[in-house]
Order: sequence, then C-alpha cells, then structure tokens
Amino acid sequence: METALAILMVLGIFVGVPALIGLIVVGVVIWSDRLPRRAERAKAMEAAAEGLGDELAETHGERAQSQLTQIPANSTIKPHSEGVIEFETNASTRLIYDGVIASGPASSLKGVWTLVGNDTYPGKLVVDENFIHGLLQASKNLGIVPGDRIRIDFNTWTREAKITKVSKVVGMVT
Repeated sequence: METALAILMVLGIFVGVPALIGLIVVGVVIWSDRLPRRAERAKAMEAAAEGLGDELAETHGERAQSQLTQIPANSTIKPHSEGVIEFETNASTRLIYDGVIASGPASSLKGVWTLVGNDTYPGKLVVDENFIHGLLQASKNLGIVPGDRIRIDFNTWTREAKITKVSKVVGMVT
C-alpha cells in the first residue's frame, strides 16, 4: 500500500506538475498572440483618426473599426401610395464585403428585383426571408461604409429597386 502511494506521488509530481505548467504556457501563448492583432488595429484606427491623409491608413482604420463594432440594423419599412415601399437600414460589414444585408421587415418582398438608379450599377436584387443579395457593386459605387444609413425603394408596380445613401455613419455601438 505504501509503495502504491509512493508511486502515485512520484507520478503526480513528475507528470501532473509538468502537464499543468504546459497548459499554462499554452494559454499564455494563445492569449499573447491576440494582443499584437489588437495593437495593430488600434494603430490603424489612430492613424485614420489623426487625418494623416494616408488612404491606406484610413482603409485599415475603417476595416479595423468595422471588425470591432456591432452595428444595429434599426430597419424601418414605409409603404407609399404610388406603389413604392421604402426600406431603410444601417449598412453592415457584410454589405461592404459580400453585398448582403438582413432583410428584416422587407422579407415580405421576396423575389428578384431589377436594381436601377443613376449612381448604382444595374443588376438584380434577390430578397429572401432572411437576406437581400446583390448590393455589392451598388454599395461600392455609392461609397457606403459600415454604419451608413441606406434606403432601398422597392417599386411594386415595376419590380424595380433603387438604393440610396441616406446619411453617414450613425448608431455605432462598441
């Protein structure tokens, strides 16, 4: 019995303690890898905020800001008598990179719509029960960034949609 207890104590000291130290080291390495990324994002945001005029710093700042913030959609929908349904929402990061936004209350407008307008790229919008697809080129042409308020006017008589930028970055929540 004493021999078994002695063996367990030796195993605990020579196996358990190094395993615990190894887990602590792995945790520190993983955590320390995140700190340089955060520092890089903070530097890019500061450079853009200082207004150095460096387009690259501004782009990195916008990208870092969009990764660090959550943007509430705050979607609204208003029907008009001339067959136009006005859908307003805040642009998300997904709109900028994929051309997709949450359809929210506009999910009842399911189907394919022709995208028209002076400042937009002619194309097709697809509205399903969760998302509105096909806005990537239009968002680039209008210079939309995450947080901008946008409006999509759906003309139910002609099945055409027009996207416009309503206002600059609003409603940012960190």
